[in-house]
Order: sequence, then structure tokens, then C-alpha cells
Amino acid sequence: MFLNNALIDVDGTYQDGLGSLVAPRSYPRSNAPKLDLNGEWAFSFTPEYVQATAPELESLAQAGGLADPNLDDSSWDRIPVPSHWVLGQDGKYGLPAYTNVRFPFPVDPPAVPDENPTGTYRRTFTLPDNAQGKNWAGENGRTYLRFDGIESQGVVFLNGQLVGITQGSRLATEFDVTDFLTEGENQLTVQVHQWSIASYIEDQDQWWLPGIYRDVTLLARPALGIEDVWVETDYDANTYQGKLRLEVRAALAAFPVNISLPELDFAGVLEAPKNPARSSENAGIETVTASYEFELGQVEPWSAEIPTLYQVKIENAAETWELKTGFRRIELIDGTVFVNDNPLTLYGMNRHEVRAEAGRVYDHEFSHEDLKLMKSFNVNAIRTSHYPPHPRFLDLCDEMGFWTVLECDLETHGFEFTQWRGNPSDDLRWQQAFVSRARRTVERDKNSPAVIMWSLGNESFTGQNLAAMARWVKGRDPRRLVHYEADRGGLYSDTYSRMYPSLEEVDTILNGRGPVAFKNHQASNATVPQAAHVRTMPYLLTEYVHAMGTGPGGVEAYIAQMDHPRHLGGFVWEWRDHSLVRQLPGQTGLAYGGDFGEVNHDYNFVCDGMIDALSRPSAGLSNWANLVAPVQVSPLNTETVLAGRLPIHARWNARTCEGFKVVWRIFSPTEEMATGQVDLPAQNGQFEVEIPELKLAWEQACESAMGQASECWLTTTVVDPDGRYSYQAPTSGPELLVGAPYSGGRTMHVAQLEFSSADAGRGRWSLGKTGWAKELPLTFQPFTSDLGDKLVLGPLTFNARNGRLVQLGEVEAEGILPQLWRAPTDNDSGHGPQDYAETDPTVDLGGGTGLWSQSEADKWQAKCQDKTMTRLVSLEYVPAKQVNENGTVSTIALRTRWRIAPREYQFGLDYLTTYTLSDSDQVHVETEVAPFGPWPNSLPRIGLHLELPELGWEAAWLGQGPNECYSDMQAGTVVGHYQAAAKDLWGLRIFPQEAGLRLDTRELILKSEKQTFTFNFERGYQDQLPGFSVCRWTPEELTLAQHDWELPESDRLHLYLDALQQGIGTRSCGPGVRPGVTAFARNMRIAFTLTID
Repeated sequence: MFLNNALIDVDGTYQDGLGSLVAPRSYPRSNAPKLDLNGEWAFSFTPEYVQATAPELESLAQAGGLADPNLDDSSWDRIPVPSHWVLGQDGKYGLPAYTNVRFPFPVDPPAVPDENPTGTYRRTFTLPDNAQGKNWAGENGRTYLRFDGIESQGVVFLNGQLVGITQGSRLATEFDVTDFLTEGENQLTVQVHQWSIASYIEDQDQWWLPGIYRDVTLLARPALGIEDVWVETDYDANTYQGKLRLEVRAALAAFPVNISLPELDFAGVLEAPKNPARSSENAGIETVTASYEFELGQVEPWSAEIPTLYQVKIENAAETWELKTGFRRIELIDGTVFVNDNPLTLYGMNRHEVRAEAGRVYDHEFSHEDLKLMKSFNVNAIRTSHYPPHPRFLDLCDEMGFWTVLECDLETHGFEFTQWRGNPSDDLRWQQAFVSRARRTVERDKNSPAVIMWSLGNESFTGQNLAAMARWVKGRDPRRLVHYEADRGGLYSDTYSRMYPSLEEVDTILNGRGPVAFKNHQASNATVPQAAHVRTMPYLLTEYVHAMGTGPGGVEAYIAQMDHPRHLGGFVWEWRDHSLVRQLPGQTGLAYGGDFGEVNHDYNFVCDGMIDALSRPSAGLSNWANLVAPVQVSPLNTETVLAGRLPIHARWNARTCEGFKVVWRIFSPTEEMATGQVDLPAQNGQFEVEIPELKLAWEQACESAMGQASECWLTTTVVDPDGRYSYQAPTSGPELLVGAPYSGGRTMHVAQLEFSSADAGRGRWSLGKTGWAKELPLTFQPFTSDLGDKLVLGPLTFNARNGRLVQLGEVEAEGILPQLWRAPTDNDSGHGPQDYAETDPTVDLGGGTGLWSQSEADKWQAKCQDKTMTRLVSLEYVPAKQVNENGTVSTIALRTRWRIAPREYQFGLDYLTTYTLSDSDQVHVETEVAPFGPWPNSLPRIGLHLELPELGWEAAWLGQGPNECYSDMQAGTVVGHYQAAAKDLWGLRIFPQEAGLRLDTRELILKSEKQTFTFNFERGYQDQLPGFSVCRWTPEELTLAQHDWELPESDRLHLYLDALQQGIGTRSCGPGVRPGVTAFARNMRIAFTLTID
């Protein structure tokens, strides 16, 4: 029965469909006639809809009702199908809403709100001309009406009759509408409700986007056609033999059926089964299911690295199915997952199906480009979070090669707010609906060779309904694995999975004993036998290193742990930001939760991708991609280089390094010294390649560096010969290293070895110019206000009243001043329990405080570190011999003492900056920083700030690059000579934040038509070199803005030189910054020589 948008069986259990439903089957790849019903439909909308019983639904088809076939809908609006009615309609039918966990309505199942936005769709169609009346499928044929996706509930009428009801927003539904068709024109009505009982089990971290958003198709089903096909394969890696297991469902009279694989020159006949199992699930067709097995001889296996596919044709007199398959064998042996006899590691991404302009409406070309981008950044696996994607997306995974974990459309996360009370996962009334969803998922996509694992769903806690799903899946498809993250004891899944664990938790699962999680985590409740059991299972990071905003940081250690034989790898959360296009006055902006007026929402938590909504990769993606590259020069060290060898670490599952090459380059700060390349052999694993000339070149470079008190670098680039998937960077901004085109191929991996003489970067770098102020030691004297208004130090002019720089050469400037604040990153603003600023991560398995608590940004702001004041303590100078003119005093050396401190508190930083002039008008600047007072916690940064007018500055630098990097996010950068427009050197996010640091800077040149500034940097107290960033906005402006389009127009450029910055971490959802990269107040030094031309 139907009651308040709930499908309730006579026994009180919940269903997910009603009416003339067709049994779930694979995505049809048949030559039988079909009619595309996509296009323009008539549309009527109401923001509220209250319905109680099925009779009330049926009344819609009565005279004048919305489903009345004679209703004149010419005055109705028109809407495209597929689409979401809340997108592209200027808010006329409501707006999108984003929540991560919380439900946007009261948790009162099975009831849903009266405020239930409802759209009624209408269209007419006529069967093709060659159809004989309604029997266009042939004599005794049937007609199916297929919906590939309706959110959340569709009530279907055809010619004024109720056909049925469908739920399962990301799942396909087919109705047998044969008996509802008429000759000539047919009228189809679909009423879609945004909320239904199904909404309680579709609480995924995404936008709520109602409507008919996937294809609608009318399918002809010949009476003696082939109802369903399952092509299952096996591969023996020892004999290279392939096996085909085939399941065919059809009417008994439809046999015999022919099968062929043209590439293998194979043809066979499927005879009618004896004593077949009959099925009468479909009202109009009684079918039988028959299974066959064929040995096919030697075949090429399918893998994500070499996705070899074979065409399979299955046909009889009435119908032909054509699909592609790949041969592979999945095995679980002693806790390790093998594919084709090779251990498997997943370097994957969680991927939602979303486009900024169109939501979840599928676009094949967009998806193809999306997967090309993944390939360019070394992604080999996808988890289809948190639902099955459009079936054509899996075609791309099959063809391009991605290990795929296919997830069921199921999540009950909102029940967590009530401590999982009433959670459907453990309520038997929901079991039929749960198992039905699993069945619809598996049956639709069972033919995809890319799918190696079925996921039962996401964040639904645990319970007997999930166990029932697992039993059904394993019974139906025993050769694939079953995954579910919240199965803490390994009771019904094949992998032990976690989200956002600490490094210590991962280690104890792989190598330890005792508890498997920190004490406040649900996983810590595992019994001793369960803990022992999960330590025998494959370990999978379902979600890790949350990629929100700048970051993620701290990735390297997680990747290193994946070398363990039981570690199956993991999936970064996540691939793409979900932000949606929002029209703004005069411009188009990207929007997140709350921007559409939602009452409850989760802000910008939807912006957490390695690429943004416009497909622009982040520096964090380059960092991750370099760490997971399947071919690496690693570990690159002096010993092997001086032996004339390069160490190679290849982590292939199915291929070798044949065709790959390593290009090497040795350079110093001032010259290219040597280059070369070597072809890699057809090997896998760890090996070395001989390069005799490399030994001599590196020795000579190091000797030269020693003699010149300088440095040199060896950079290696692994080049993938397949350039199809190289990333084409935009014309503006610095390129990323990994994924970039290289010699007709693609950069797969970069590595670098550095040699630095003991004196490199220590002392004043004059670039050959001499003649520093000779009165050493300098005798400083206080500057008093009666001496003048300005102090001139060669090309630098200072305001003598406040000690601030006001001019650099011919360019107005302001600075050089202390800088403490940075615009908080999303990770700085994370409140998770794994906070290591005050808790040692080795305690309680890295559980931190164990409680949700203040973020680092909260702590900084609570102590007013965002509201500092800077005070000039003293201004001293060494007078030059020139006389004063017009209130201007010339000096050969200047010393300023500054104190920067938060309002309200008694701690801060003292800065002592000394400027010294050379005879050639170079200026040496040295800043020494010392903390004072009781510092309560970490700090954002210790740096200097110089403000310049925007003059179209170009930047060139010797240091880490080309993209931004931080102390725990450096794997995607190497030291080199780089250049870019200064305005493009800030990694602008939809939510403005710190995003522009480049570390280990030796030289920085800022050039405009008016002036050129060259900064040559020295090493500091801890032997560190400073980092730099340039930005059009101050940290305060970035902090105030909630969107990139809220930032003010800027005619300034801000240069920041940092001795220290806080790391990044992943605390937006996961562990915080590790102790080694946490910024605490300490003595620091920033020194450089400034040349102005």
C-alpha cells in the first residue's frame, strides 16, 4: 500500500517500488527498438504536496487531474529532461540545498514533510512508424519504460492509468507498460516528489537535487528476445588462459542463442537448458535462466594499466546484444587482494557525479575529460561515492582502465545525530528495501570488468539489513569482493575499512596488536576476537586525506604505509568540488551550502576536491600524484648516483617499464651543467639502471659548488610515453609538474637530489658586487624627530616618523613589517578530535584530544592573533656624510625594532631589522625574530610583509615550485628556476584562504616596466631558507571574504617572506598537523640582499 509517500507492504515492511515493475537487469545493450523520451516536457510545480493513500494518487488521473490524458497543459512551463528543476530556472521552482550529515527535515520515518516540493512532468509520444499498433516489439512483444534516475520518488501514469511508483534516486527502474499503451499518441505523466521515505536512506554528502535527471527511454522487448545477459570472465595468469561464464535469461523458446568473440575467433551455440529454473517476476514474460562456461584459450588480461577489452556478441533470431568484456581474476589470499595473480594497491579517488552547471545530469564528454585528468595524475581507482554513476560512465572505466568500487545508493548518516536511534540499517521493516537496492546495483552493472568490488553503501552505521545485503551480493556474485566501511568487526565484508584514521591506527592494524582505534572511535568497540580477525583482512582507506581547500598535507606517510602486503590502498576524499554555478549581478560565481538560502546546511564542506568545480587541479593533487606514481626514481640518494646508477621503484600490477624513460638534469643557481636520459627496461619492482656519465657529471657539479660556496641539484623526470592523458595547463599561472606534457609523453614522477656546500646561502650574496659599508662594526645612534621626516638608504626611503619603508627606487611601497596572521585554511578551521598541537600523536593511537574541540584557527583567534598591533620600539641609523636636504636624512645603515602582539594579551614577537647599504646601492636586510611572553599555542606564521602597487609584476624565482607548497606538502615540487605573472601565484579557492607559499627560496625577482627588484636570500638559524608568496589581498581581506567573488578590487600586490608557516594537515576531516610541522614561537632569521634596477 501507499501511505504518506511510503511504500508499505501488507506485513509492514517498506518497499522501494510498486506497480508493473520489471525484474532488475543489466544495462540494455541491445539492437531492439527503443524510443528516446528525453527532451522538452510540460512542467507544473508546487512547493507543498500532502498525499495519504494510493486512491488519492489515482485521483490524479481523473478528469481534470494532473495525469488526465485529456488535460490541456499548453499553458504549463517547459523543462528539459534530464535536468534538476532547482538548477537553471532562476529559483522559480526552488533552489538547491546542501547538507553533509543532517537531514533537511524532521527525522520521523516513514513520514516526510507536508512541505514537499513536487514537480509534475507531462509529454506525449507516438510509437515509431513501423510499429503495428502497440505491438512495436513484434508479435506478443512487450514494452518497457525505463527511468535511469529520478530524485527522490516518481509516480508514473500512462494514458491516465497508474503504472507504478519508483524510489531509489540513483538506481534504474523499468516498468512493463505494454498493457497501458494505445495506438497513436500516448500521454505520459510522471509526478516527482522531492521527499519520500527513501530520503531517509539517501542522506549522502551532496546537494539535494530533485527531478528526472537521467535518461527516460521506451524499450521494445521481443517476445523471443534476450531479457538479460551476464558475461563473467576468469583468467589464469600461469597459463594465460581465459574462461567465459555466461548467464542468459530469456523465454525458453528463445533458445538456441549464439555467442561470438570476434577478436578470439570464437563462436558457440547456447542450447536451451534442461530442467531450467523459471522466473515469472515480469508480468508479461516467463523466462528461464541458463548458465554456460567456455574455455577460450590464451587471452590478454584486463587491468587498469592495460584495459584490454573483447567484443562479445550474443544473438538469436529476435535480438542481438553487444557488449565488451575483459578477462581478470580477483582473489583474496592471506589478507592480500590479487588481480590476475598480482597484488593490488588502489591509488584512488572518491568521485561524485556532479557538474557545476548541471548537477548530476550526465555528460559523456565531460566524464571522458574528467577521467583523462585522473589518468594524468596517476589515479588508478575510483570509488563511486555514494551511489552508482550513470552506466555509460562505467563504459569509460572499462575502456580507459580504472579499478572501480561500485557503491550502492544508500546512506543513513543523519541518524548519527540521534545516536543511531531508529537507524534503518538495523530495522527489519527496511530490509526488503535495502536488499532491493543491492540487487538493483549489482544487476545493472555486473557486466563491467572494471568493477572489482561492491560497496553496500556509506555511513549507515551497521545492522542486520546491511548483513542481509552482503549475503545477497555474495550469493549472487561470489567472485567480486564486498566492502562496507562501518563493519567494524569484519562480520560481513571482505575488507577492513576506515575513514580518516591516524597513522598510528593504520600501523596498529597492519603491524600491531590490541585496540584497533583510539578510544573514542566506534571502531575501538571491536572485541578481542574481532580485532584479531580484522588484522587478517585487507585494509582499505575508504576515505583519507580530506582534500578541502589548501592541501591535503601529511599525505606522504599514508602512501608509504601502502607498501604493506595487506594494505589495499585507499581513496582520497575527494576528486572534485561540488560547488554549483550561481548567477550573480554582472558575473557568474560558484556557490556552496547556505548560498541558496537553505535553513540548515554545511557551508563549504561541499568544496573538498583535489580539483575545483571548474576542473582546475590543486597543488595538493600534484603532491599526491607524485607520491603514488607507478614508476619512480626512488630512493634517490648520493650513494647510488656516485656509483653511476639510478634506483627505480616500479609498482605496476600488470605491466612493466618498457617504453618509459628517465630524463635527468644537473644545474646550479647560475647554469645548466649536464643533461641526459635513459630508457627503462621491461622490468617491474625495484631495480637500478646504469648511467656511467651521471657519476662524472654529479662529481663535477658538486666540486664546482664546493669551490663557489654554492649548490647544485640533480632532477629526474620519469616520462610516460603515452601522451594522451597529459594535463594541459591553462595559459595563465604556473604549470604543475606531474601530469604535464613532456617530449610527446607525460611527466609521471619527479625527484631531486641536492648538494649544498657548507657555506652556501650563508653571508651576504652580492652577485659579484662589493663594497659594503666599511664602518664595521657599525655605530648606530637614535633617530630623533628633529632630524627630518625621511631617511634615505640608497634606493630605499623610510618614513622617519614611523620607521616604515615608503619607497623602493621609483616605486611607492609600504613595509617591511612583521607578519603573524595568515588567512585560515579549511584545515586550520577543522574541529576534529585528532588535534596534535597539544597532544602527542603516539598517545592513544593518534586520537588527539579524543573530542571535537577548538580548531587551530579558533585558538589563534581566541588569542587575537588575527588582531595584532605592530609598534615601532626604536629607530636607529648610521648617518651618511651627505648633508640633510628638505627634511631628508641619508644613512648607510638603519635598524628598526618592532613589536607585534595580539590585543588583550602579554605575548608576541620582537623583530630587529637591520638595513645595510653597499657602495653599489645594494641593500642587505637582516631580520631577527624573538618571541616574548607565554605563548599559549601554535601560531600561523613568522614573516615579513611588503606592499607594492600593482604594476603588472612578473615573478621569477629559484626555489621550490612551480606550484605552492608547505612543510607537509612538498612532494609535488622541486627546486628550479620558474617564472609566472605574480597575480597568478595565489591558488585562489572558492573559500578564500592561505594558498600561495613557495618554500626554500634562493632568489626572487619581481619585474615591472617601472622597476625590477631582486631578492637573494640567506639561510636562517635552523639552516632554513625562507618561503615567499605574492597575493593581491591581505590575509585580513582573505579572512573576511566567504567567497572568491567577495574579495575587493585590488590595485596592490602583497609580498610575504616567511621564516616559518604552520603546516596544512587534514583536520577539516581527519588528523591535524603533525608535531614536526606545527609552527611554534621561536627565534627565527630572515636575511636577503635587495638589488633594485
